[in-house]
Amino acid sequence: MAFYLRNDEISLLRRQLWLSEHQRSRMTLIYGEPHSGKTSLAARALSDGTTLYLKTGNRTESMMLAGFSEQIGRKLKKQVSNPPKEICTMLKLLFGYSTESTLTFIIDGFDYYLNRNSDELYNFCEIWKDYRSSSHINLVIIVNDEMLATAAINEKTGPLSALADLRIRLDNFKISELKMLMALTCEDYSNEDLLFLYGITGGVPEYVGKAIQGGSPKLPDFVSRLLCEDSYYIREGDNILNSVIGHNKDIYVSILQAIASGKRTQSEIEAAVGKGNVGGHLYKLEKEFGLVVKVRPTLSANAQRNVVRYEIKSTFLLMWLRTIDNNRDLVASCDFNKLREFAFDDFGKLHKYLLVRYFRNMLQEQYGFTEIGGQWKSSAKNEKYGPEADIISVDDKDRKVFIAAVEKSVADFNKATFLETISNLEKNCLKGYKIDSRLFTLEDM
Repeated sequence: MAFYLRNDEISLLRRQLWLSEHQRSRMTLIYGEPHSGKTSLAARALSDGTTLYLKTGNRTESMMLAGFSEQIGRKLKKQVSNPPKEICTMLKLLFGYSTESTLTFIIDGFDYYLNRNSDELYNFCEIWKDYRSSSHINLVIIVNDEMLATAAINEKTGPLSALADLRIRLDNFKISELKMLMALTCEDYSNEDLLFLYGITGGVPEYVGKAIQGGSPKLPDFVSRLLCEDSYYIREGDNILNSVIGHNKDIYVSILQAIASGKRTQSEIEAAVGKGNVGGHLYKLEKEFGLVVKVRPTLSANAQRNVVRYEIKSTFLLMWLRTIDNNRDLVASCDFNKLREFAFDDFGKLHKYLLVRYFRNMLQEQYGFTEIGGQWKSSAKNEKYGPEADIISVDDKDRKVFIAAVEKSVADFNKATFLETISNLEKNCLKGYKIDSRLFTLEDM
């Protein structure tokens, strides 16, 4: 797959390689969002020179290192007659080789060792401390679980906190980067094309790459490539759910499907899935699996069930649940023409929702907005949490508020209602604040 952007990160990694050659061994930690291109980044940046690559998982450590020893024989011309059975012994071996010439050692999936949190991990760190000053290894550690990575570099308790000379966190592509990639691929793309790419990929680099390298990113062509029998997209949602949730996922998928269909409060979700209390499941979906986020009205700290809403974190998963998981019969019968018709129709229904998320992201990226959200009324009677507003950002320090309405076009905008919303907020919640307001439409993307 083609590799896009990440020039700053490539420069940082190549500098680490230079430092490890001319000074001493260096350790780099790469972590971040799933499918953000961590492995591709390391491979791209460090393609020059001698690079050894160890992929963990699916085998015992002894088997992994046996295969890795064969790689040493091919690349370093060193025969390992008695392959080490533990990573610590292998690291010592590589330290010895690196006194002759600099080598890059990539461990892809260091989660394997962080999860064990054993004496082996402690010994690995101690060996690194002892030998790094007298050797020339460019060690690149890739951690796929962001929570594990964050714990590993915690200043007080993280085993890698004092060892990692460089930390690179990869995020999904920003809106400005999506625009750049669209322009490189298709100069006459429309804002609707951009919105669909934003929604269907969620800005995930791997999905963006697959979307734009296969042909035109314009909406009709894109949908035709995306919704066909051999498309990765058909299976990818299942792959995510299986890897994140694992077995016994029926209730969780049912909850996600309810949220994707517009049931966003806990009571609405419980009614949709037919289960009395899903609070524990929602907690796990948010805190353990990272698939949903809990949101409250910007101008309310109230945590009651009728005020809190749940959103699916990834727009990719949101659209997959609506398009694929909700139409298994069409996929099974290979009726992709009807599936494409549904996708076009459903994209129209999601226009406003995707636009709201798009403009919130844009304001954060381009203007530095930190606290940004929306405003909605409680579903319970006799409770007032203000009128609805699509985007609100409050700056308490400078007593400023930004309020925006979002519509597909100016024709859909009700100016009188919007002005009434602002007036009510000013009277009830925002006395003494300077209010800036505007309308965002598809044309403003």
